[in-house]
Amino acid sequence: MEALWLDDETDRVIANLVVADAMRSLSPAHREILVETYLRDRTVNEVAELLGLPIGTAKSRVYYALRALRVALDDLGGTGETRH
Repeated sequence: MEALWLDDETDRVIANLVVADAMRSLSPAHREILVETYLRDRTVNEVAELLGLPIGTAKSRVYYALRALRVALDDLGGTGETRH
């Protein structure tokens, strides 16, 4: 008898929960910039204007927010990688 493959959403749901938990650990400024650029699909230029930030500050904030998110995910075991 062949095993049946069930296409469930368990892995996706778990991944979403881990990312949501990691996002909550970020500073409000980092969380805000990632929500605007990645979840709301805005460009860094659009977000800089929306938030009243210089473009360089917005770019820097995205960079450091992504680094902080990676650390948070690593701490939660969400990326499968380890920190050095």
